[in-house]
Order: sequence, then C-alpha cells, then structure tokens
Amino acid sequence: MSAEIPTPVEPAATAPAGAGELAYRFEIRLAVVLYGGVSLAIYINGVAQELLHLVRATAPRDLEQPREPLLERVGPGEQWGRLPSEERLKKLSPVEEVYREIGCRLETRDPYGPLSDQIHIEQLEISAHVGVPEKERATPQPLTVSISFWPFYEQRDMADKIDNTVNYSIVAEETKHFVRDQSTNLIETLADRLATHLLKTFRIQKITVELRKFPLEDAKHVSVTVTRTASVG
Repeated sequence: MSAEIPTPVEPAATAPAGAGELAYRFEIRLAVVLYGGVSLAIYINGVAQELLHLVRATAPRDLEQPREPLLERVGPGEQWGRLPSEERLKKLSPVEEVYREIGCRLETRDPYGPLSDQIHIEQLEISAHVGVPEKERATPQPLTVSISFWPFYEQRDMADKIDNTVNYSIVAEETKHFVRDQSTNLIETLADRLATHLLKTFRIQKITVELRKFPLEDAKHVSVTVTRTASVG
C-alpha cells in the first residue's frame, strides 16, 4: 500500500466564524497494489470495500461545507439493515460507525462539531453504602451526584423528539437504582462504577460524574470527579 503526500485543502470561504480548524485539512490519495493468483481477487474486493467504508464514514458532503458529513448516523430506534436500500446509502452502516468513531477519536473531537451537545444533572440526591469502616457502610449515607454526558446524537438529529435523545429523567432514575445496590469503601470506586454503568446503558460517548460526600463537620463536602469515554465499537 502506498499513499501520496497529503495536499492541504484551502479552508472554505463560507466556514462558520469561530469554527476553528476545519476537520478536513488534507486530501489523501491511496494506491493499493496486491500480487497473487486469481483467488486474490476476493481479497482485493475486500480491501476495496473497507477503503470505501472508511471514505464514506469520514468524508464531508461538500468541501464548501466541510463540517457537514457525507453520511448521517442511523437514528435511535432505526436498524440500518431494515432501512430501504435508498436510505441505507445515506446512513452509516455498522462498519462505518466504527470508522466514524475512530476518526472522531483521532481528531480528539467530533469532526462535525465539538462535543457541545451536553446534558447536565446538578447535585442529584442519592443514598449509598460507602465508607472504609464496615460500620459506616452498614447504613446508607446521603450523597449528591452531578452528571454531565454527551449523547452520540446531536441536536440536528433529534427532530425535537424525546425518543431521539438520552432522557435525563431515565438517567437520573437509573443512577439512583444503581447506586442503591452498591457497597464500596471509596467514593472513587463508586464514581467509576457509576460512570462505566451509564456508558454501557445509554447511547453516551462521554460522561463526567462528580460524587459529593459530607463526612467532615468543618467542610462543606468531599468530592471526587471522574470522566470516562465509550470504547470504539
């Protein structure tokens, strides 16, 4: 496999003010040469298909509008394989979702806009069995938790419908139920477990959890904050 030296792409004149660096800065051309017999044609097709998925997942719709992706994500409740054929051509396939996610992580941000669609829950009151002494863990203690999370879907994908986003009320209830069943020595452990659980339960790409405990008479609270991101795929 060989690749030409990337050629810088001039920023579009219509780029939105304050958008910063465009996600598409280079045009990269790949040339793939495989040597072998007739049976190698199968593998050539496979390589070509993977390159096609990679390009479709990360290409802009138009260089004049470089922050608009060529393909849209499959909406909540939709299954790519059950969409009409003409609709599937406009949406990311499961394989292309992986390539899109890898591209986002390599950019350290969503190439079609920063992680700006954030939902925040401030100081949700909960109770949990937490503390190093067994006696302290025997009785549930009052805690508060603040949660910030970034759904995979952006505002433009939601169509003003609650089913197209991550419902913060359900996140709050799930948090209460999960914490209620935990018993840990450290609030650090509890915060990590909660963040991991919510990432696995909801379509969230990143989450920050702050737990506050009130063990000291001469301090307002003791807190720990953890940030976790969803794994690729």
